[in-house]
Amino acid sequence: MNRPRFPHVATWLLCAIVVVVVLSWVGSIYGLSVAQSPTGQPVVVQSLLSAEGLRWWLRHALDRFIGFPFLGPVVVLSFAVGQARHSGLLDACRRGITGRDRALSRKERRALMGALMVGGVFVGIVVCIAFMPFSILRSISGTFHHSPLVQGLPLLVALCLGLMAVVHGIASGRYHSDHDIVCGLLECQRWLAFMLLVVFLLSQLLACLEFSGLGSWIGSLLPL
Repeated sequence: MNRPRFPHVATWLLCAIVVVVVLSWVGSIYGLSVAQSPTGQPVVVQSLLSAEGLRWWLRHALDRFIGFPFLGPVVVLSFAVGQARHSGLLDACRRGITGRDRALSRKERRALMGALMVGGVFVGIVVCIAFMPFSILRSISGTFHHSPLVQGLPLLVALCLGLMAVVHGIASGRYHSDHDIVCGLLECQRWLAFMLLVVFLLSQLLACLEFSGLGSWIGSLLPL
């Protein structure tokens, strides 16, 4: 007996966009509006099916996708995850922690320890630089709020994981040339394509809520 399969997350997002489009059309017919604080100016619900709505979508759909805050971290981290998977680092960590499947060989254990040591050194260097006087990783005011460290954290994580993966791949004998490293970066193509699809649909959903005014209208209905 086959288990019931739930709709894909991309399908949920697409359905949510369709619902927002239909609600914006209905809301524009009935003249739904909400007062925007603190100005008190009314926000009128606009139809996404109108000529203005269609022109807005054609002009801003790609800009909203490219400018989505999580797009860069998703792409960068996907390369690092692909490298870690291709080099065998993730599999070695799983087998070392759970003890399932075949045990790690001596060479694999040494490769895993080398990768973990490199990761520890990388993290230690970043921490030392972050807490140095007049550190370049802190903001101008000397805090971590809106600092290069916080804003560049996904890149630092990707660099650390990628470096660990390369070390593991070389030590375990999986990597023999730069071509192997590049192949590792391309390992998560399918996962990256899935994440890009989700980010695209999510950016369109949020943009539609903002343009139509339904986001403000729905927010006014929620209890404070």
